[in-house]
Amino acid sequence: MADVSNETRFLHAIEIGVGAWQWGDRIMWGYGRGYTDEDLRAAFQTSLAEGLRFIDTAEVYGTGRSEQMLGPPVVRRGRGPQKAPTKVATTIRLDADVLAYFRSTGRGYQTRINEELRKIISKEPRSNGRR
Repeated sequence: MADVSNETRFLHAIEIGVGAWQWGDRIMWGYGRGYTDEDLRAAFQTSLAEGLRFIDTAEVYGTGRSEQMLGPPVVRRGRGPQKAPTKVATTIRLDADVLAYFRSTGRGYQTRINEELRKIISKEPRSNGRR
């Protein structure tokens, strides 16, 4: 078996989870036209009733609507073990050739950009090397 990083070890114990990208997304998933908050609350309750405990959400899913909708029921119910987000969605302007180079390296190119930037930061005297 391949080595498992400490950062993702908790995922290997999860059999199935719920992806909440579409929860509140109007453009790709038709929120408000094909389904409503009530539908999402029902889906969330059904997921919990069936034993699902991993919910993948982020501040950008549904332009923040996913977390706004999930927050209150999760707080009322109580949270289990959490994995704090380590990445932040942002917009960055790169030269076309720089982006083309990293994209040409295949899947995970954004992680490689992050790694290269981290190398630069770690060499700075004012950096404490923290993530």
